[in-house]
Amino acid sequence: MPSSPAFEKRYHELNPAQKAAVDAIEGPVMVIAGPGTGKTEILTLRIANILLKADTQPENILALTFTEGGAFAMRKRLAELMGARAYKLNIHTFHGFCNELISRFPERFPRIVGGTPITDADQLLLIEEILETRAFPLLRPYGDPTHNVKKILSAIQALKRDAVSDKAFAAIIREESEQFAATPERFNEKGPHKGKMKGVWMRVEERIAKNEELARIFAAYEERLAQAHHYDYDDMIVEAVRALKEDGDFLLMLQEEYQYILADEHQDVNNAQNSVLELLSGFHEHPNLFIVGDEKQAIFRFQGASLENFTYFRERFPDVTLVSLTENYRSTQHILDRAHTLMSHASGDRELRKELRAQSGEGARIRIAAFPDADAEAAFVASEARRLVSEGVSADEIAVIYRQNDDAAPLIRALERDETPFSLLSEQHILDDEDILALMAILRAVEDPSNDDALGRLLFVPCLRIPPIDAFRLMGYAADRRIPLSRLIEMSTPRDLPLADPARPPSLARLLHQWGSVAKRRSLLETLDIIIAESGFLEYLIQESGSLDRIERLEHFLDIAKRLVASKRRGVLADFLRHIDVLLAHGVVKGGGRTPLHGIRLMTAHKSKGLEFTHVFVVGVFDGHWGGRRAHSSFRTTLVDSPLSGGDDTEGDERRLFYVALTRAKRSVTLTYPRAKGDGKELHPSQFTAEMDPAHLEEIDIASWEKRWGEGHHLRHAPRKNFGPELAERTFLAKRFLESGFSVSALNNYLACPWQYFFRNLVRLPESQEKFALYGTVVHETLEAFFRRWKEAGEDPGVDFLMERFRFFMERVPASEGDYRDMLAKGEKALPGYWKTYHAKWNTNIQCEFKVKGVELDLPPELASDPAFPPSVLEDGKLPKLLLRGTVDKLEFEGGDRVNVVDYKTAQPKSRNEIEGKTKNSEGDYKRQLVFYKLLLDLYDDGKWKVETGEIDFIEPDKSGKYHKEKFPVTKEEVEELKGVVLRSAMDILTFAFWEKHCEEEECRYCQLRKSIRSCD
Repeated sequence: MPSSPAFEKRYHELNPAQKAAVDAIEGPVMVIAGPGTGKTEILTLRIANILLKADTQPENILALTFTEGGAFAMRKRLAELMGARAYKLNIHTFHGFCNELISRFPERFPRIVGGTPITDADQLLLIEEILETRAFPLLRPYGDPTHNVKKILSAIQALKRDAVSDKAFAAIIREESEQFAATPERFNEKGPHKGKMKGVWMRVEERIAKNEELARIFAAYEERLAQAHHYDYDDMIVEAVRALKEDGDFLLMLQEEYQYILADEHQDVNNAQNSVLELLSGFHEHPNLFIVGDEKQAIFRFQGASLENFTYFRERFPDVTLVSLTENYRSTQHILDRAHTLMSHASGDRELRKELRAQSGEGARIRIAAFPDADAEAAFVASEARRLVSEGVSADEIAVIYRQNDDAAPLIRALERDETPFSLLSEQHILDDEDILALMAILRAVEDPSNDDALGRLLFVPCLRIPPIDAFRLMGYAADRRIPLSRLIEMSTPRDLPLADPARPPSLARLLHQWGSVAKRRSLLETLDIIIAESGFLEYLIQESGSLDRIERLEHFLDIAKRLVASKRRGVLADFLRHIDVLLAHGVVKGGGRTPLHGIRLMTAHKSKGLEFTHVFVVGVFDGHWGGRRAHSSFRTTLVDSPLSGGDDTEGDERRLFYVALTRAKRSVTLTYPRAKGDGKELHPSQFTAEMDPAHLEEIDIASWEKRWGEGHHLRHAPRKNFGPELAERTFLAKRFLESGFSVSALNNYLACPWQYFFRNLVRLPESQEKFALYGTVVHETLEAFFRRWKEAGEDPGVDFLMERFRFFMERVPASEGDYRDMLAKGEKALPGYWKTYHAKWNTNIQCEFKVKGVELDLPPELASDPAFPPSVLEDGKLPKLLLRGTVDKLEFEGGDRVNVVDYKTAQPKSRNEIEGKTKNSEGDYKRQLVFYKLLLDLYDDGKWKVETGEIDFIEPDKSGKYHKEKFPVTKEEVEELKGVVLRSAMDILTFAFWEKHCEEEECRYCQLRKSIRSCD
């Protein structure tokens, strides 16, 4: 990679320690990077430096991060330095990387590829079933047999993340039991209790007995997963480690591929993740392995992270290049000194704990205040945030950080009474949301229309438009006359029952019967689509205040259904409701939040990792909440370094978490806490505040504010004003468009109907795939597997293999039984004939499902001055690039650099004129796809391939049984014409020129939905 001015400029802005990290491109390197020391910048510049100085390609570099956000930020910075080549780099989270391996090498992962993912609810049910089959006196208490189910599952997950198998855990517990039996001092040797076991050893004995039961449950859990061909989330990394350990050829191939490996946030990786790093870098004694971390910010031990992996690195590689970054470019010295004081009381390797020097001066002291209760505390924080915004501070530069998700409730209430925008970045209980509760009421009534409790709740669902007074009268009438409510709403309205809208109840009864029939015949996702559409629920969400958040929460809810059908392909509504009930019973449903747009950020300390803000409020800073928390681990063993070990440093973990919260701030930190709980119990400030020198704290005088709060009942009970962002939020939509990029399917949707594009591609309304789309996906997967096998084996795998793969993928389709049979019959008729027609002629010098990444177009410069273009979308005053993306079904290499692009179609064959849009009812979408792929490939990797032709390959025969392919020359003129269409469409989207347009289809569902959108003007 030739040196670039952007790299040189940014390199010369680095301090000496940062330059040392960037320059150390060979051998093992360990960087201690405290908060605000520029670790993302050095990771980015080091990758660019490797490509400048080493004889390697972007594909040979692997960078692993802890979060998707970290991966996105790194790639974005690299794209600024390298352009499109940044998209060739392997930048993943650990789970994302393992998924990539499974996708690329499915034959190496038979358990994953041949199985289905188990849902959260089914994991819990599986533990319940295991507990019922055998005697577990300690873990299945008589009075509450499911009490420990969630704890057992959490322990199993922790062990898997620690790379401890069921067999290994059983061996650990046997060893511990043998050591216990060989310990004579466990008995009293004299006195009245001579010969009896000492109390402390009785507790050890009980702990070992609980672990022995856990080991048996773990073994049964693994056995039943295997029997049912299931795997759980943690198995993705477990199986990757297994494959790398057991398959030497596979490991060697990957070691040769990934010549440089970088790992961010290494202090937070667990043992299974660290095993991936060790195996991939294990070929050389001095591997090119670069890790970045900070012992002070190790906050994910509860998820299996092992700080030992980070500190062990120096022992593993004695010749490691060690770089400590101590220059902080974020916080003031006051903030850094208080944070360092906090960590000086923590255990750990002090050599890795360097004091940081602020580059922004001393700054103000940390402020602290106590309030009567949590509501008063939240109201004060809201008022302070409002004051900052009124003084010109961007709301995006203000964060409120709390210890756990439940702490957000009073803050949300306070900010909803205010008009200052805010975004909720932490997870909430999605099934507590009022809209989701309304939808659940509909679904439960559909499943059991004879359930009067469900019907009673249904009558008050807003989108069904039953006047509330009618709902009360119907319920009262049914109760007084002891008539089932289900029968009453089906009847003609009795004369002595005055209703404002007497036609609504019978209409609702008919809908319930229709939906009930759909629920029994159709797939779960189809059923949900139909009910959401026909009930008016979707239009209701779009019409209401905060529509964008409402749609996103619906998407979170439907994700639960999608996870269920991924495991239970023929699942129906009854299965889904049982699934929900299990999740509710064990309290494991999360999701929701507010779309992260402009506004104050509310988040847990764990979510705040890696972020920074000008002003930070840390709330709920009382003893027992931040610090002083007792560890309640149900399972402990001293023989394994994991969350199950007896050595977990709860106070140290809490200190590190508080340290992270403090060091998010650039200029100011405000600590607050309530003096009493809701029940009146007195609270004391956290020990962490007591450890700070009072001379460096500023106590806020809140006497006048507290008086106003005490007297101002209107402040505490003010109506809700702030409902969240709307679907018409232009800045959000413009940013989402630019982040998502433009694919040819999105472009075709836009050209067909701007509102089809808006709802399907931009807003991403939750929709299930139609039967024809599902079938097309299966055929694509089948052909990809077929041609991959052909390339590997060097010969035709044959029609039997083709059909075996088709049936395999069909078994994983979330379709109703009827649709499944239809699709199966369709494929079994079409695919053998397709193979017979072409197998002797196929070009096998190919690439299948080729993802084109990193192709960008310059947006027209006049866009920046268009008054309708949101100026906040500009990056450093410049227009961003327009990202184009796409996946080509098949590339056929025809000699030299010439390529033929092939696009599969599972629809009935079309004529050449139809494909090119030369007939009355054709828009030329198929030909446009071929031209778009040439546009992509001409710009990809400096145009290394020359696309001269494109081919539409119809998998289905025509009515006479004949198969068709249509091949077209694709010219530069066509590409230039399409580029103009792409840029004009992008400008229309970014300036919202389409906002008042509609398509020509009279019954267009998307144009109808447009009418429901609230204006943000």
